[in-house]
Amino acid sequence: MDERSAAVAVTAKMALMDGEIGNPERALLEELLGTGPIVDEVVEYARTVPLKDLLTRVNRYEDRFFVTYRAYFMAAADGTLDIAELRIFNRLVREFAIASGDRDLIVETHARLTAEKPADPDPRVMELYRASSFFEQDG
Repeated sequence: MDERSAAVAVTAKMALMDGEIGNPERALLEELLGTGPIVDEVVEYARTVPLKDLLTRVNRYEDRFFVTYRAYFMAAADGTLDIAELRIFNRLVREFAIASGDRDLIVETHARLTAEKPADPDPRVMELYRASSFFEQDG
């Protein structure tokens, strides 16, 4: 499994914290992977591989930021952020050594994008995205 797939598997692992992947969570995974059986394969992989093993496969800071970013969005996709999901988010922040300002940026960006009147994210989000392997593959 390549680094990007491992990163998406971490996101799927976050979605599985409450026991199931609902439609909003699946839509976010499809946005990252495309539709089809690949989503089911990554979800099944996420079910079977310990989180710590997935974390060791994501090396670039910008990729770690986006794994943490997507994991937070995935956890909040169903409208709630339960204690297990918050615990995993904080673990990602700690183990990926996400700077405290970037942790706050993730939470603030989610609030901005899901507000009644959504606002554009901070330019730092795009800066980090452009430096990530996600941009290299998407762009």
